Amino acid sequence: GFFEYYQISLDDADYATEESEPGRPGELKSESSHSPWGLIWTIIQQTGWTYQYVLWGVSWVNLQMMIADAPRLKRVNKRYIEDDEELFDILNKFA
Repeated sequence: GFFEYYQISLDDADYATEESEPGRPGELKSESSHSPWGLIWTIIQQTGWTYQYVLWGVSWVNLQMMIADAPRLKRVNKRYIEDDEELFDILNKFA
């Protein structure tokens, strides 16, 4: 229902693990916040709001909804061109 539609998780799952590409050795990847303080820091960074305003001016439910609906990078399946004919068909669409 509601939680699935808006992709809101009720557990502590890391959103980046399922949708990120396999990494190279030593490559950095982003992770979701691990605590309420990380969530508050992210909101302050993205909105420019003060710490005081985040704590006392906005409800915790609204802050969680903002983070749940924040844009994320998602891996898209790549499509490979099999032969020259397929390449020409694609190029002709732009001509």
